[in-house]
Amino acid sequence: MEYLKQFLICYFCPFRNYRVDKRWDKKLNHIIDNWKSFKRISDYTVLINNIEIWVRNWPYAYGNPYRIDVLPKRKTALKLRIFIAEQEGGFFNYDRVKEEKKLKKILEQ
Repeated sequence: MEYLKQFLICYFCPFRNYRVDKRWDKKLNHIIDNWKSFKRISDYTVLINNIEIWVRNWPYAYGNPYRIDVLPKRKTALKLRIFIAEQEGGFFNYDRVKEEKKLKKILEQ
């Protein structure tokens, strides 16, 4: 059900902040299909195969190489979102993990 929700949000949001670049779209697809390393850098970026990718502002500004204003196609952005969710144990799991760490610190005081 969550995948369907993300699909609908992606395809019915008419606005995107930057232009779509076919070369970046092709490269990002290749990165996702042939990934070797994945690391969450911050709330805003992830590092996949040593390429930092912006992963906040879903769906209107999602999936661009960090600090470069181009986007992948919507289909590839959704593929990236699903890939990250799988790496982190499900949609929105990263936020839950952060909240648990904060709560643990508070409870230890």
